[in-house]
Amino acid sequence: MEKTSFLGVLLIVVALMSSCVSAPIHYYTLMSSKPQSQLHPAVMPFVIDVLPVYVPEALDRPQFVVRNGLNGVLLLDNQQWSSNLGEELTESLSDQLSAYWQVPSSRGLADAASKRLLRVNIEVRRLDIWTDEKIVLVADWTVGFKDTSSIRLICRSQLHKPLGRGYQAIAIGMQETLAELAKVIAGTVDENGLLQCPSAFAS
Repeated sequence: MEKTSFLGVLLIVVALMSSCVSAPIHYYTLMSSKPQSQLHPAVMPFVIDVLPVYVPEALDRPQFVVRNGLNGVLLLDNQQWSSNLGEELTESLSDQLSAYWQVPSSRGLADAASKRLLRVNIEVRRLDIWTDEKIVLVADWTVGFKDTSSIRLICRSQLHKPLGRGYQAIAIGMQETLAELAKVIAGTVDENGLLQCPSAFAS
């Protein structure tokens, strides 16, 4: 009888300990492992400065923030970016724009002062993620050269990306969405200077 009671208590203790073990945290990055090809054939006579990407405060965190139903959101503590979302977006877009233009970023570049500086400012206005369904990204962005700051392009992009199943698909979908956004931005500047927005949002 005592042995049976002991085994019963032991099973209860093991069950309680198992329930206290938290699920592992899975980390993801927005830095793409696929190198982007040069968008323009000519050598670009500038370096770029991608300013910190603005993200609404509710989204600027490491945890995935996904839509739940018509008007709800979920904060997924076990699915996280490797840093706050704003930092991830800035690093990813800077890297991809550098690849598309085949130019370096001005950060840490010794001779950056001797080159024309192109500034890129991106502000995320909407980022909705429906797990297993789609991503919707709306971003306002401007590009302009520092030496002619009064002349710049003011543009808006609205991107929709279907998703596969699972959280890994969210990370892949976000990488592909950012690659598409970077390609749109890179298409507005060539070796001769500013071109035009891909829509009517130019000034």
